This record gives sequence, C-alpha cells and structure tokens, in this order.
Amino acid sequence: MKTKSYKTTITCTGCIDKVTPLLNEVAGAGNWEVNLRTKTKTLTINNMETDNDVLISGLHDLGYKAEEIDIPETEKQ
Repeated sequence: MKTKSYKTTITCTGCIDKVTPLLNEVAGAGNWEVNLRTKTKTLTINNMETDNDVLISGLHDLGYKAEEIDIPETEKQ
C-alpha cells in the first residue's frame, strides 16, 4: 500500500485526541496513524488522495506542524 509520511509535532495521546477529528475528515477514519515511539514523531496516511495542503493547514490551525518526508518501504510498519 502506498502511503504518505509526515514529520510532525504531535507528541502525545492528548495531541492525537485533538487532531483525530481533522485526520478522520481529511484522510478518512482508519487511514492514518501517528507513531509516538520514535524520536521523530511521524504521521502516516494510507490514503494517497489526501490533500497535503488541507492536511498541513488543518494541523497548523490546531497548533501542530507537519512536513512531508520520504520513508523507505523497508522502514514502514
């Protein structure tokens, strides 16, 4: 499955609770995940149709940053 990955300032479960409505609306429920276990927190979107500008702008409005990054397929979980 092709995915989009973002380095993000979402750092805790409280943050995830805050962004969940936006991510469900923009990417679709079940089509995203935030990895809090690594030093660089990453948001992975499993919906290639997701509009980057809408996603990044929406997160910014909620007080978070996101920058699209390239993660090799071998490192994706």
